[in-house]
Formats: sequence, C-alpha cells, structure tokens
Amino acid sequence: KREYLLVVNEFKRILKKDGICLKSVPFGKYKDHNRFQIFNKEMIQDIIRMFSSSFYEITYYRYNENGWQLAQREECKNSGYSSGYPGKDYCVGSYSVACIKLVR
Repeated sequence: KREYLLVVNEFKRILKKDGICLKSVPFGKYKDHNRFQIFNKEMIQDIIRMFSSSFYEITYYRYNENGWQLAQREECKNSGYSSGYPGKDYCVGSYSVACIKLVR
C-alpha cells in the first residue's frame, strides 16, 4: 500500500517555502497491519523522494529493556510490533520509530 505517499504529497503542497514537516512512523520489518503499516527503509526513501526536500533529517529510536533509546537504522531494520498487553518489556506498539524532518 502506497497511499501514505498521497499524504506526503499533500504535506508538500500545503507547506510554504522553507516550511518544516515533522513526521514519525513505525519503523522496522515491513508489515501491513490494515490500520497502519510498519515502514521499512525503501518506504522512508520514497517519502524523501516524493517530498523533494531541500533538507531532511532522519532520527531512529528503538525500544529495549532500558526504554526508548537513540539508535542507528541498521539496529532497527528488523523491529516488529507488539499489539498485546505489555509483557515484561512494557512495549505496546512499534519497537522502533523513524522521526523525519523535511524542509520544503
């Protein structure tokens, strides 16, 4: 599903020049959960390409036994999603996120 690119295109359309778009998405091993998707590296690259940003920055965070930690993309690439009541790690949701800053 590539509908997310329609949203990216709309963000680009409504932002003034030098406007900033901040977006965070679940990141890791791609999976379509019907209501949402886990984004992978290729999907993040599609967002950057579609936005044609004058500047962009991507920061990754990963959840582990110490809570949310700054991470490298490679550390997050196989992350999944916990949809049940929190287990011993207390995570409900994505185990990694990509925070994207796009400047028009």
